[in-house]
Amino acid sequence: MIGNPPYVRSSRLDICYKKKLASLFPSSFNGSADLYTYFVASGISNLARNGVLTYISPATFVRAKSGQTLRRFIAQNSAVDTYIDLDETKVFKDADLHAAIYTLVNCPEQPSTVRYLHIENSHDLYRMCLGEIPTTSVAFEQPIEHGWAFHTSKFSLRAFSEIFDGCKNLGELGVTVYSGIRPGYAKAYIVDRYIYDQFAPNINSRWFKPTILPANIKRWSGAKKVHYMLIIPSGTHHIDDQILQYLLPYKEKLSARTEAKNKDEWFTLRPCSYYKKMEMRKIAFPDLSAQQRFSILEEGVYVPDGAYFIDTDNLVLLGILNSSIAREYFINRCSSVGNLSSKGRFRFKKSFVQGFPVPQFFNKNGPIQEGINQLVQKMIDDGESDKDRLQLDQLVSRLLARV
Repeated sequence: MIGNPPYVRSSRLDICYKKKLASLFPSSFNGSADLYTYFVASGISNLARNGVLTYISPATFVRAKSGQTLRRFIAQNSAVDTYIDLDETKVFKDADLHAAIYTLVNCPEQPSTVRYLHIENSHDLYRMCLGEIPTTSVAFEQPIEHGWAFHTSKFSLRAFSEIFDGCKNLGELGVTVYSGIRPGYAKAYIVDRYIYDQFAPNINSRWFKPTILPANIKRWSGAKKVHYMLIIPSGTHHIDDQILQYLLPYKEKLSARTEAKNKDEWFTLRPCSYYKKMEMRKIAFPDLSAQQRFSILEEGVYVPDGAYFIDTDNLVLLGILNSSIAREYFINRCSSVGNLSSKGRFRFKKSFVQGFPVPQFFNKNGPIQEGINQLVQKMIDDGESDKDRLQLDQLVSRLLARV
C-alpha cells in the first residue's frame, strides 16, 4: 500500500497554519517546506518497531535546502529501504512534477545500500507495475546538508569521495556566490533593445544596465541576446520624467510589492548591498539548466533573478565548474527537475555552488593552472570542441590529483 500525501506548496500555507505545523512537528518543521513533508514525519512517528512506510510524493525533499530538516528527521528516526525515482514521468492526470516512491523502515540504523530504480518514461512505469523491472542494490549516501545520492556500487561511491578529498569549498576560500537582482515585477524593469533605444542617451547611461536573462547565458562567455535592466536603487527619491512616464502604467503593480514600503518610492528596487560586485567582471550561471553553463560576464553586465554570479573571473575556476568532473559532483549534490542521469535539469541553487569543493591552490600560478587558463580562454574565444572538453577534464583531474 502506497500513501499519497497532499501536495500543497509552502507559499500557499498561511502564517497561522504554519505556526500550528511548527508546534505539531518541532523536529521536522521548516518554514519553506511543502505540506507533504509533515505527512512523512507523521507517518514515521507512528511506525511500530520495524514498521514500514511507503509514500509517493514530490522528490524535492531529497536535495532541496528546504528538505534538510526532514532529511535529518528521517536519518534519526528511520532507514531508507527503497527509492524509486519516477523522474518527470506523468503519474497523475492533473499534475506535472518530479515524483518518487520511497519506503522507510523503523529500524535502528541505515544500511549502506538501498534498493533503487530509475523510471524514465510511462512504458517503464507500466513494466515496473507488472513486476518486469526490478530494483537493484546501490550504495546510498545520506549527507543532511547536500541531500541523498545513489551510486551504482560502494566502489563508485568511494571513488567519487576520493576525487574531492582534501579540497575546500568556495566559501572557505573566500569566494562568494550572489543572487541576481530580483525586481519584483520584471516586466517593468527589464526591457529589450527596441524599448531601450526609445529613451534619450543620457537617460540610458544613468538608469539602465545591460542584462543577460538566465535562459540567454551561454556556456563559457556571452549571451544569445542582451536585455537592459532599469536600476533604481532603494532610497532614490527622484527619477527623470521620461522614466516616470514609462513606469506610471505599472504603478499599481509596483506599489503592491513588499519592497515598496515607502509609497512615495514605489518605483525603486528592493535594497541590495552588492551593486558594486555586480559591476565587476564575474562568473555567472542560470538556476535551471540541463548542463553547466558557467560563463564570464564582462564589467557592468547585471544578473537578474533566476541566475547567480560568483565574485571572481578566475578562468581556472570557470574551467573546473564546466568540467565533466564537476558535472558528476553536481549530479550527486544539486537539486534537479527530473533525474540528472537522463533528461533532468540542474537547479543550481546558491548553496550548492557555494559548497563546491576545489583545490586550495586553484588560483595560484602553476603549469596545470596555466594550461587550464589557456584552454578556457581558447574556448571563450573560439567555442569548445570534443577535443577541448577531453583535454579540460584531463587537466582538471591532474589538478585534483595534486590535492
